[in-house]
Amino acid sequence: MKAQNLKEAYKVFDPTPLEETIGPFYIQRGGSLINLFSTFDQAPIKVLFSGHRGSGKTTELNYTERILAAKYTVLNLKVGKYLDFKDFNSSDILRAILKAGGKISSITKIRDALHLDRNISIMGFSISIKEFIDRKNYSSALNKVVKTLQKKTGKNVLLLIDDLDKSAEAIEKILLEEGAVFNEIDCSLVVTVPITVIYSQMANRITEWFPHVEVLPNITVYNKDNSINPEGLALLKELVHRRMNPELILDNALETAVIYSGGVFRYLVKIIQDSAFNALRSGKDKIEEKNVENSIMKMRSEFGRIIGLDDYETLKKIHQKKNLTNIRQDVRLIANDIVLEYQNDSRWVDIHPIVTDLLPPG
Repeated sequence: MKAQNLKEAYKVFDPTPLEETIGPFYIQRGGSLINLFSTFDQAPIKVLFSGHRGSGKTTELNYTERILAAKYTVLNLKVGKYLDFKDFNSSDILRAILKAGGKISSITKIRDALHLDRNISIMGFSISIKEFIDRKNYSSALNKVVKTLQKKTGKNVLLLIDDLDKSAEAIEKILLEEGAVFNEIDCSLVVTVPITVIYSQMANRITEWFPHVEVLPNITVYNKDNSINPEGLALLKELVHRRMNPELILDNALETAVIYSGGVFRYLVKIIQDSAFNALRSGKDKIEEKNVENSIMKMRSEFGRIIGLDDYETLKKIHQKKNLTNIRQDVRLIANDIVLEYQNDSRWVDIHPIVTDLLPPG
């Protein structure tokens, strides 16, 4: 399972979420969702789950499903492939939940399945929802499924709704205007949303329907006072060592990769994968610091293309104050991971370490 050479390392450092390899590769940090649902036994709770792109939200949901499976009937639903992100509403989300859970993706509309008196199969149980012919009554159909599952399994149902973080503007609008529909679902649920929704000026209205907001934190590489965080570095190094033989990367190269990842799993994995490729292309059998530096330089250029001249002064202020200067304007920087959120004793933000070298002196 663990990579023993650079070719294997290139494959192992795949930035997609962990599924089959979640056991040996997973790094636990906080466990907020598991702690939350371990605390509440009976009353359904609604949770907005957020974090930066590539912070590991989907992996965290996959891990949560495993851990809570003994206590809950958990449906971990990837609804993205059933949605048109250019035009969707709350009814479309409910329909996508039924499609993802019912494994009837070949049916164009749930209405067709109902009209044909089709059952849906969830968790190995065949459930009839034929009485819900009304296309607008998806919440009733979903609650019928929930009730039946609870009766058959003897456990409360927990829905993990993933992929809704693919369209920030659309999901924010739905939560503001149609958020009550999620309150109609008679079970606990977790809904992933982009981190920009949490920074919305309307966030208080959104949380009216979701009293619990959990943000998956990035690993702290630098402390708020710009000193190195040794615990964060050790955790990220462990992530790398779990995936490949430590002898495949020099210590100084690993240190550089970890620091410039900004504590975001996706960037660390991409840096190591690209560095492995650079080393292989150079005829090396291990990753050296220059391989990591080349990878970082490439990523820095990608960031540079989306940073405007007017952004540099803002980024300097954010780096100095560790806070946003103007939420309405700065949210674009958060959406593009140019600015990252961290949580220790308090919440604070800083610019991505890769971006630091782009700032003008002074």
